[in-house]
Amino acid sequence: MTVEEYADLVSKWHQAYYTWNMSCATYSNMMMMNASQQFIRQIPVISSANFLEMINEANRSQPFDPLAEIRN
Repeated sequence: MTVEEYADLVSKWHQAYYTWNMSCATYSNMMMMNASQQFIRQIPVISSANFLEMINEANRSQPFDPLAEIRN
């Protein structure tokens, strides 16, 4: 393999790697943007009174008593 052929091969590899890397970055950015858009669309649901009340009810469970079985 001559130096010119090797340089051409390296150039093609570099271009292929750059193209692959940019497509991965584009895909990643697109997924991040979609995830943030979905979260923004769900903000009204998360902040609704019913949802917040449901969370409060779930957090108001009875405290755990490790000695309850012994006392009974």
